[in-house]
Amino acid sequence: MKAIHDLGGIHGFGPIKMDSAQFHERWEQEVFVINKIIQVHGIYKVDEKRHASERIPPLRYLQLSYFEKWLDSIEMLLIEKGILTKEDIDSRRESLSSNAQQIESEPDPNLTTKVLASFKKDKLKEVEPMKNNFHIGDEVVVKSNNEFGHCRAPAYAQKSTGTIEQIFGTFPLPDAIVRGEYLAEPVYKVRFSAQELWGDSYPENDSITLDLWESYLLPT
Repeated sequence: MKAIHDLGGIHGFGPIKMDSAQFHERWEQEVFVINKIIQVHGIYKVDEKRHASERIPPLRYLQLSYFEKWLDSIEMLLIEKGILTKEDIDSRRESLSSNAQQIESEPDPNLTTKVLASFKKDKLKEVEPMKNNFHIGDEVVVKSNNEFGHCRAPAYAQKSTGTIEQIFGTFPLPDAIVRGEYLAEPVYKVRFSAQELWGDSYPENDSITLDLWESYLLPT
C-alpha cells in the first residue's frame, strides 16, 4: 500500500532529525510499556499496530510525533477490539486533565516477568521452516502493490531490481496477520543500489538492504 506513512525516498520533508535518546519524555516510556503489556495479553499483534498507524488520517499523521502515533494506534485498536469505547477514552482523558489526578497502580511481578520474557522470545522457533525459492546471488524485482492493506515492502523499492544477500529463515507474513490470517514465508535480505532506486545522480557504490518476504519478490 502506498500511503502517507510510506515517506521513504520522498523529497520535500526536510532532513531527518537524529539523536541518541530512545525516549524524550516519561509519557513516551509509558506508551511503550502499555503497548507491550497489551501485546503480552494477546489483544493485538505488532503488525496490527503498524497497520493502525498507517490508517491514521494523513494530515494528523504528519502532525504527530513518533510516540503520539503509537498512542493513536493503541486507542484505535482498543476501540476496534471492543476493549474500550471512544467515550471511555475521552471521559478518562477529561477527568485526568481537569482534576490533575495521579494514576495509581500496583506492581504485578508476574506481568513484569512476562513482559521481560517477551523481549527474549525467539519468534523464529515458533514457525515451521519453509523451502526458499530464491537463493543468495539471485536477482529479484520487488512487486508493485497498490492494494489497500499492510505491506512491509516500501514504495520506493517497488519495481526495483536487487540481489539476494542473505536468507533469514521463515517468518509470519505481516500482510496476512492484519487480515486475521496466518501465513509464513521465507524472508530475505536484498541489496539495492542507490542508483537503481533514485537515479544516476547518486554515487554508484552507495546501496541499501531491505528485509523482504518472498511474496514481495519476482525473479528477473
